[in-house]
Amino acid sequence: MVVNQRVATIKVQVALPEYVYQVILAPVTQKVIQYSKNSTNDNISIDTIKDFLIPFPPLAEQKRIVAKLEELLPLCERLK
Repeated sequence: MVVNQRVATIKVQVALPEYVYQVILAPVTQKVIQYSKNSTNDNISIDTIKDFLIPFPPLAEQKRIVAKLEELLPLCERLK
């Protein structure tokens, strides 16, 4: 695979990837990302990414959160 030098890989070792994905999509995380972007090239630095704080509840709770989101998000989309 070939990637641009401005692409970072986030490796998840202590959480469900689906949980981390939902945390990244959360409005509060998106606000941090938007605030952190470099205005000249629309990127965020690897140092900023390393400083992101992601809450990691126990694995069982992560599974419940993901399951509930998968249940509720399609309903929210239909309401739009």
